[in-house]
Amino acid sequence: FNINKLLSDSSDITVVKTKSAAEIIKKNTGIRAKIIPDCIRYESFNPISKINYPLNIVWFGSNGNHDTLIFGLNEILSSNIDCKIKIITNKTAELQENLIKNKFQSLNYKIISFSDQSLTKEVCLSEIVIIPFINDYIRFVKSPNRIVDALNFGRFVVMSKTKQYMDFEKYCYQGNIGSGLKW
Repeated sequence: FNINKLLSDSSDITVVKTKSAAEIIKKNTGIRAKIIPDCIRYESFNPISKINYPLNIVWFGSNGNHDTLIFGLNEILSSNIDCKIKIITNKTAELQENLIKNKFQSLNYKIISFSDQSLTKEVCLSEIVIIPFINDYIRFVKSPNRIVDALNFGRFVVMSKTKQYMDFEKYCYQGNIGSGLKW
């Protein structure tokens, strides 16, 4: 039983966000998917003009990316950086438990429930958006929507280095999150 094949057979057209996803659909179903990358979701804002200290950082993403946040927070802790981190997400209670379990109480963070309004407000009050990324097969087909959103908001982006997003290398710091914050 192949759910992808069943869905594809019952659809007039199959649309995906990335070339990687299209290749997986083709391999598993034989169907050529149309690739439509993300559109710009939010209004553009002026870029930041200076970085303040302690750093004002924001991370945004769904609970499916909480493990990548934990990965990035470990890199920040290892770098001993003075910062304030706003975390905008869903399933906030679940994340709070996870942060306590992983001993992140020494970090100055605030968890904010996701909405378009909270995202816009908090990103615009920040200077840096962090996008940690774990290089595993699960995230291989993820779209660059958070990178595009952060740049559209005019914020400096510090993200993990990954071959899928090398096109953004000239616009963002790519590498260890903690090192990027010191850069």
